[in-house]
Amino acid sequence: SDSDSDSDSDSDSDSESDSDSESDSDSDSDSDSDSDSDSDSDSDSDSDSESDSESDSDSDSDSDSDSDSDSDSDTDAPDAPTDLSVSEDGTTLSGKGEAGATVIVRDDEGNIIGTGTVDEDGNFTVDLDPAQTNGETLDVTQTDAAGNISPVAEVTAGDTTAPLAPTDLDVSEDGTTLSGRGEPGTTVTV
Repeated sequence: SDSDSDSDSDSDSDSESDSDSESDSDSDSDSDSDSDSDSDSDSDSDSDSESDSESDSDSDSDSDSDSDSDSDSDTDAPDAPTDLSVSEDGTTLSGKGEAGATVIVRDDEGNIIGTGTVDEDGNFTVDLDPAQTNGETLDVTQTDAAGNISPVAEVTAGDTTAPLAPTDLDVSEDGTTLSGRGEPGTTVTV
């Protein structure tokens, strides 16, 4: 009878010990699982935060790039051409302007009679067609690469054209006066 009692006691003790050991093992397993889960969650959160930060940085970069591009556009018109001079024979017009600009010459009726380009030193020479030799007033502008047009500069061509002969001549009855028609401003010599 004593032997049976000891055997039962040992069996119970071992069983309880095994059960506690399993419980501890489960507890450790749960703890490890929770710890891993928390660590993964933190890592994901950090990764998301870095991704958001990179996205914000890209957005700022795009915004800066657009702003710089807009502010670089040329909207300032060049100054009017200067030092304008028509050659004595009326076939060319020279002057100074903005390097690379296109020079346009118009007559007093608005017709384009010559175009040219300002060289790298700021000088230009434009061929005129037809030649301007009768004191004509010419309008000269320059247009830069961005399409901005300068104010108009005026120049007067030299008058090297001989006037036509007087017409409708008539001597008075008493012979003291001569009348007729001619170019305005000219001097009549009899």
